Amino acid sequence: MSIVDGTWGSGAAPQEFVAWLLMREMHWSWDDYQKTPPYVRRFAFDFIQLEFDEQERRQAEAQHGG
Repeated sequence: MSIVDGTWGSGAAPQEFVAWLLMREMHWSWDDYQKTPPYVRRFAFDFIQLEFDEQERRQAEAQHGG
């Protein structure tokens, strides 16, 4: 099982992964991450997930001639 390849089946993503992904995608430093309110982190993570899902959908559609 891997959270990276989409086969994670063990509940919510580990907080370490969430922190890493948010810092990478939002171009945050560790200090930026720590200063960001938890509800903003959750929203940003959820939004990033939606973007990834849409990107995956578009790739699948392109592969299947949709």
